[in-house]
Amino acid sequence: MSATAKPLRCLLVEDVEDDALLMLRQLRSGGYDVTSECVDTAEAMRAALDHQPWDVVLSDYQMPHFSGLAALELLQASGLDLPFIIVSGTIGEDIAVEAMRLGAHDYLMKGKLARLVPAVERELRNAMQRRARKRAEEAMRQEQSLSNAIIDSIPGAFYMLDENGRYVRWNTYQREEIIGEPEARIAGLSALDTIHPDDRANISSKIANVLSKGGVEIVEGRVLLRGGPASRWLLMTGRQMVIDGHPFLVGIGIDLTERKEAEVVLRETLEQKEALLHEVHHRVKNNLQVISSLLSLEARRDLEPGTKAVLQEMKGRIRSMALLHETLYRTKNFARVDLAGYLREVAVKLFRAQNADPSAVRLVLELAAAEVELDQAMPCGLLVNELLTNTLKHGFPDGRHGEVRLGLQQTADGRVHLQVSDDGIGLPADFDLSRANTLGLQLVSDLTRQLQGVMAVGPGASFKIVFTPKLPRARKTNA
Repeated sequence: MSATAKPLRCLLVEDVEDDALLMLRQLRSGGYDVTSECVDTAEAMRAALDHQPWDVVLSDYQMPHFSGLAALELLQASGLDLPFIIVSGTIGEDIAVEAMRLGAHDYLMKGKLARLVPAVERELRNAMQRRARKRAEEAMRQEQSLSNAIIDSIPGAFYMLDENGRYVRWNTYQREEIIGEPEARIAGLSALDTIHPDDRANISSKIANVLSKGGVEIVEGRVLLRGGPASRWLLMTGRQMVIDGHPFLVGIGIDLTERKEAEVVLRETLEQKEALLHEVHHRVKNNLQVISSLLSLEARRDLEPGTKAVLQEMKGRIRSMALLHETLYRTKNFARVDLAGYLREVAVKLFRAQNADPSAVRLVLELAAAEVELDQAMPCGLLVNELLTNTLKHGFPDGRHGEVRLGLQQTADGRVHLQVSDDGIGLPADFDLSRANTLGLQLVSDLTRQLQGVMAVGPGASFKIVFTPKLPRARKTNA
């Protein structure tokens, strides 16, 4: 676990241990240091809520002895304001909408756990804002009895609007710097006149909601400096206060300008780095294609058959490397590689180039979804290239018919299984991979070690490589 991992206390309402493990693995891969407990009854959940503070609740919708809606009701009865997210394999859209109406904060399918980390992050932020809103409401109740001196000491912008959206007052904090008016002239000034034009419609609707319906609104917006065009970002909280039967809006503004400016710089920096990586992969792909073309030209010369075969094999290896860079160039995802898609292209293009009679030898692909890092995708592509080349070269002599299978799957423990097999003449009875002296099979052994994997040679001609991806994996649940 990274030293910078964010702590997260997660209560899992789940009766299937494998599903709980998958959720924890997804959270930890998203950068969280997770402390968890798994419950599947009302009694166990009530006890967990009593003895441990939690940050988030992830609940299945239907369990043999419990349900997501019952868990939601129990959480609401406890008075705890925790994000409640339903993670189900069977929930329909109408049921999900009803659960959200009853108070659930989000829902997602177990088969689409990529949404889990963004959903948790969003709801943690929302919970923080709700707590901030409650603190602000409490502060508002207290501030009704505070003197002007105490109000002016608030380290932020405190303001009050009348029922027409005009300032009644603004404390001394940055008043003249932000809206450019002394206190004597603040009364009667429309709040919208101090808001950036692009934000007025949104903020106007928030002000109207608070004044007409009550409640609390939180919004980010730009306040003009001395009439503009320069502006300052504020996080503004507003709630209704009724005085002598008339609604007023009281609010607090927190300066976000430095954070917003830092976000812009960070976003621009990331875009520049992504553009640079994009261009690097594009150029590497082009250079590898140039090398492949040079080998093709060289192979057309009047060379010995053995030399031509070597050049053809080298061209296949270069093609598999170029395909990886082409994949990265197309997807613009430089951290993870869709291994199934990449190996499909490697296999299909190799068969087109080297299978002299497609009607005689058929390619069968059984590729399940799996993701690996770039430095593991390259050895996998080269492995498949070498094994398929070896199969087409030696497995079907004298026009023999058959099929070659390329399989890929990822097991529940996270390990990747990569297999190449055929129904050709098979390997010699005394075949021993450790004593193989061909370059291709030596490469296969070296690449397996590079993946930190293990290889098994099966009956006929079957090569199976098992390795563990370097992508972060979750630890075992505490439940």
